[in-house]
Amino acid sequence: MAALAVSAMICSFAHFQDWRYVLFATFSGYGYGYAYYKTENLAGAALVHMGVDAVWS
Repeated sequence: MAALAVSAMICSFAHFQDWRYVLFATFSGYGYGYAYYKTENLAGAALVHMGVDAVWS
């Protein structure tokens, strides 16, 4: 689970715009990592990302 936290932080700083977006990207990145962890398939994380993008836009 430590790797999941690290990947969430990397995701957040890769999407840096302001502190609120960093916070959102941290939680989103954790969700993407968790989806990958549970499904062991990158498609699960991609579907979660698409869902977030659809709601966010």
